[in-house]
Amino acid sequence: METVTRLMQEEQTISDPQEGGCWAAADGSVRNNTGTFGWVVGLKNGTILLRGKGRVFGTPINSYRAEGFGLLSMLVYIRRLFHFQTNSNPPQLRMLSDNQALVHELQKIRSRTRPAFPNDSLRPSWDVLQAILTVWSDFPESSLEHVRGHQDRDQERHELDIPAQLNCEADDLASAAYQLESCPESSYPMLGGTRCRLIVNQSAISSHIRNSIMEIRSTQALKQRIQNQMRVTNAVFDEVDWEAHELAGVNCRDVPDVFLTKFLHGILPVGRRLVQYDKERYSGRCPSCDSEVEDQDHLFKCTHEQRTKWRQAMKTEIHGFSNRTDMSEGVKDVLLSGLFSWIEEVEFPGHQFHGSLGALAESQARIGWDQILYGRLSTQWAGAQSISLDRRGIDANQKNSGSVWVSSLIRVIWKQCHAVWIERNEAKHGCDAETSRVAKLAALQIRLKSLYRLKADVLPSDRNKFFYNSVEEHIEREPTVKAQTDWVTVYEPMILRSVKTRALTKRNGLRTIDDMFEVIS
Repeated sequence: METVTRLMQEEQTISDPQEGGCWAAADGSVRNNTGTFGWVVGLKNGTILLRGKGRVFGTPINSYRAEGFGLLSMLVYIRRLFHFQTNSNPPQLRMLSDNQALVHELQKIRSRTRPAFPNDSLRPSWDVLQAILTVWSDFPESSLEHVRGHQDRDQERHELDIPAQLNCEADDLASAAYQLESCPESSYPMLGGTRCRLIVNQSAISSHIRNSIMEIRSTQALKQRIQNQMRVTNAVFDEVDWEAHELAGVNCRDVPDVFLTKFLHGILPVGRRLVQYDKERYSGRCPSCDSEVEDQDHLFKCTHEQRTKWRQAMKTEIHGFSNRTDMSEGVKDVLLSGLFSWIEEVEFPGHQFHGSLGALAESQARIGWDQILYGRLSTQWAGAQSISLDRRGIDANQKNSGSVWVSSLIRVIWKQCHAVWIERNEAKHGCDAETSRVAKLAALQIRLKSLYRLKADVLPSDRNKFFYNSVEEHIEREPTVKAQTDWVTVYEPMILRSVKTRALTKRNGLRTIDDMFEVIS
């Protein structure tokens, strides 16, 4: 929707040569991925002739696109005004925008002499740019300039020059335009000159079209992989609040991206995964409780004293989040009971929850209580929280309701998941100089033992060159981290090459002279 306010017989005033042309300022605003624009046309003495405002369409919406919409709306209105109501020449406009990138791009394209190339249509917001340039061609005496925005923050508005005042007025109109009714993305008409557009999930894609197509192409495969990992049906997969999951991932600054990616895809280098790479070189045991198998689930279920403290810290963090965001006791009980029934391997007390809480518990149980750790929460969490706020007479806002609230909860949980990973790594690799030395020695000795198991497979002439009589004698003679590290660094590639050489000669039916005689040391 778009509105224009006419304040006087502007078509006569704008075209009056005695007025010497007009200022025309446009501005845009973006909030929560929705955009608006505002524009004003005024005389050089500051008298405002026209005001306009409206909504912005397209995905993604940014200030670049919003301000472009403002310029386009203004130019189209003035062109139509003169086309239908006057026979005078187009007015001389000095257009103003506080988006320097937009001003530069329009000036650059307008000044070139070559025709547009097909690949130009892949530029961000090309539909708006080409429409502006087309309409602008009807105003040959008009220009576009950059004006610094929000100057009224540092100085009283009436003390500013006329261009700055008009820019502030356009900014006010853009803010007021959020009150206008919107319409579905897919229903707004294509801008003039636009031959086609890409619509995905009822949204018209106006920028990063290549990336959007590639993302669409890969999304289905990624969805299938995650669904297989979760072991759920399509219907249950759709119960997850994926909007909250995405928001949490975008805004999760407390957790390293590398950890989060590996964690969410179940590929953290825990013991069970490492032994798949090399069972001789790595141990699959838990470094904390010495359990025989350490998988990703075991990170949270480990019975070691440090993990018990971590579980208590997780509960404390959830209680703190609950107090900060008006989470109801019922919603909090479902969260803690469900999550820790999985961690502690006890039965979930589902009979205690009814109504919206019961529906919430059933939905999350279908998804999996362990999936809470991975940020895959049911859409019912936001619903149950909203019902609770309404019953308690608490006003809902982004902080305490909706997908933004759920995403904040997810970030709290992910931060604690990263904390347990750090605690696990300290147990495995040490947390100070002494424990780190002991951990390195233990890891080195695992490698030493795996190499000594190859002693019988190397060329006979290499056995006494590379090895002591036993691994125990080796550790006794070279007890330091540096000595063992140096030996592994130097001899490991030589040992592996010797094993390969001997295996090759045997496969070809050849015998080395060392195989025929005993080596005398």
